[in-house]
Amino acid sequence: MKWILVVIFLTGIACAQSAPKRYTDGNDLRDECGAAVAGQLGTYQSGHCLGFIEGYLQVAPIPNLPTHCIPAGVTYEQLTKVVVKYLDQHPEKLHLAAVLLISQATHYAFPCSAKMK
Repeated sequence: MKWILVVIFLTGIACAQSAPKRYTDGNDLRDECGAAVAGQLGTYQSGHCLGFIEGYLQVAPIPNLPTHCIPAGVTYEQLTKVVVKYLDQHPEKLHLAAVLLISQATHYAFPCSAKMK
């Protein structure tokens, strides 16, 4: 019985170490979104980036984060370029949370006018 528990425990550790990477900061976001902008669509990195941006947009607006007014017709590929451009222009912010950086990037690229709020 003890050996079974040891095997289950060790299996759990091995699975935890191979779990998918989660975004923690702008460095991770820049690396993976950079793959999409570089034309490496269809790779794990670009898919993860596009999925992360889409997920953010599904729950936005998020309280205490900047708002945005993205026009109809803007594609996820365009949004990826907006995010990468913002990260490249603000390397001092790469340590911040990825969701905050996406919020800032979309806010500055697509600000809401006073009439739209």
